[in-house]
Amino acid sequence: MPKQKAERYQRKRPIVVAFRVSAQEFAALKERIFLSGKNKATYILESLLKQKIEITAGKFASDRLSLEVKRLAKALEIKDVKEDLRELLFECRELVGQLISLLKK
Repeated sequence: MPKQKAERYQRKRPIVVAFRVSAQEFAALKERIFLSGKNKATYILESLLKQKIEITAGKFASDRLSLEVKRLAKALEIKDVKEDLRELLFECRELVGQLISLLKK
């Protein structure tokens, strides 16, 4: 019986993300949500996932990012992939190459 209940209540989004805010931040957030006309979850998800990401970092963070991007580029050089993934991996590898060249400047 418990297994059937668990299957019946499986959620589309089972993971909870929580963070703390001050009273002033909460009031400002509630006001923005109200003005947007969206529900809280939609507003927060769109705010987080659809914004432009800008990387601003000092030399240390920039060097770490450069190493991670190079590691990703090596990981994308997979030999045995299906044809439908080959084009996607090629595009990813090209983008990583462009990132590496930008980081070297």
